[in-house]
Amino acid sequence: MGKTVCKLLGLILLIVGLLGFTHILDPLGAHVGPAHATHNLVHIVSGVLALYYHLIHIVLGVGFLAGGLFSKNS
Repeated sequence: MGKTVCKLLGLILLIVGLLGFTHILDPLGAHVGPAHATHNLVHIVSGVLALYYHLIHIVLGVGFLAGGLFSKNS
């Protein structure tokens, strides 16, 4: 459950950060926009970090599984 929430919130933060450089979110009063570049970058960095820290576990897990499956045992 925690991984799912982290992935979902990471994706939302990333999207909000990217859309923050446009005027799409202005009607929502989200205090983002081209004038708030630092705020947008915080959203982007937070989203990427949230996605990265579960992604890295998946990559390592696949790597270890592949190593185990393809190793030659005597």
